[in-house]
Amino acid sequence: MLMNVASDRISKAALAEYTPRLDLNLFVLFLDVINCGSISQAALHLRMPKATLSRKLRQLEQQVGAVLVRRGAQRLELTEVGEAFMRRCERISVEANDASAVASELQSQLRGVMRISMPIGLASTWISQALSDFALRYPEVCLTVHVSNRWIDVSEEPYDVAICVGRIRNVQLAARRLVELPRGLYASPAYCSRKGVPQSPAALLEHDCIALDSQINDGLWSIATGGSTGRKPHLLTTDIVIAKEMALAGVGIAMLTKPVCEQDVTVGRLVQVLPQWHIPPVVISATFLERRHMPLRIRAFIDLMAQAINHDDMPVNC
Repeated sequence: MLMNVASDRISKAALAEYTPRLDLNLFVLFLDVINCGSISQAALHLRMPKATLSRKLRQLEQQVGAVLVRRGAQRLELTEVGEAFMRRCERISVEANDASAVASELQSQLRGVMRISMPIGLASTWISQALSDFALRYPEVCLTVHVSNRWIDVSEEPYDVAICVGRIRNVQLAARRLVELPRGLYASPAYCSRKGVPQSPAALLEHDCIALDSQINDGLWSIATGGSTGRKPHLLTTDIVIAKEMALAGVGIAMLTKPVCEQDVTVGRLVQVLPQWHIPPVVISATFLERRHMPLRIRAFIDLMAQAINHDDMPVNC
């Protein structure tokens, strides 16, 4: 009965009053001291000066608002409140160890929940097959996939991995470069017959151009025209598939990745213009929170994406 009364005193009165200032590290230190039997033995076990250990015990007693141990010459003796407090500390220690074990298990096993973000242009390409392969290979991982052309910062939004095309806006994020895709300018034979073929990048100012928002933001068309903005693009879009379809229809000249238009060039539906002008490649990357403590499921996912996108037979619509 006395034990229950003391326990209630700690849990309802002292803890309630002092909780905002409690240091849980002192709880663990208190248990270590009690298990060792004396401050001297605890100091040897913890490799800590006895004076420091005594000071920390006094600090804990000040936080709790009660004397927890009587300090004898040879060993320590728990007070009634200290006995009750020790039982609570043991529970806290067990819960902390259980929490650590759960976190470690989730980090090291291929199960749990993963939230993925990717651009629209990638949703119907190699990545769909790669997602299917991952889901079949790791059935205990629950995938949530969101498709959007909006820039996703995984440090600010609840995503585990964000696949991005082009420039990474938050340079502090951990990232893995998956692939670099060469780009070029392409138009249909019908457009070239109607409007002619530009002989220099600056000549693009006189042509109908089909641009992506990301290309405008990265300044690629301004570079082509020597910094001159000229007239606005004939067509502006966020989807490279639309840009390709407009080029095929003869609307204008589009800046496309070579994999997306390789087949159309082979059969003569598109021709490359200004092939001598070097355009920086488009980079596809996977961004995530931190490299040091990456859960195994995220590492496995990114590895599979890298393998899939670099497969020779894998089409890339981006």
